[in-house]
Amino acid sequence: SPMVLGALAGLSLGVAAGYLIYAGLLRVPLRWFFTATGVLVLMLAAGMASQAARFLIQADLLPSLAAPLWDTSSALPEDGVPGMVLHSLVGYDSRPAGMQLVFYVVVLASIAIGMKWVKHTHKSKHSIKRK
Repeated sequence: SPMVLGALAGLSLGVAAGYLIYAGLLRVPLRWFFTATGVLVLMLAAGMASQAARFLIQADLLPSLAAPLWDTSSALPEDGVPGMVLHSLVGYDSRPAGMQLVFYVVVLASIAIGMKWVKHTHKSKHSIKRK
């Protein structure tokens, strides 16, 4: 009986949370929504590149370029909830190597430049069609 009641309460809360998120997203202008998701995807890709650099350093295929550059494990540990969320979303590493930072910045800059270039090209094509 308590297990069934708990399951029903959890299901109800899940459905309510899903509906609220859906209803809230409908009110957000599409331009803002896609800008925010674009930034999140950009940060995710840079984080994945940083992690790839970490694995290549561990395999001794890349130099570390100073390891670690800093240590924030006491302030924001990777095994805590905020650290895990940041690690998943933006590739947070409490003790990054220099090569990880290089990979992160290069991927972040190249994708951001590519996104701006595509946006500029898309705008110029639409302005030519309107004339």
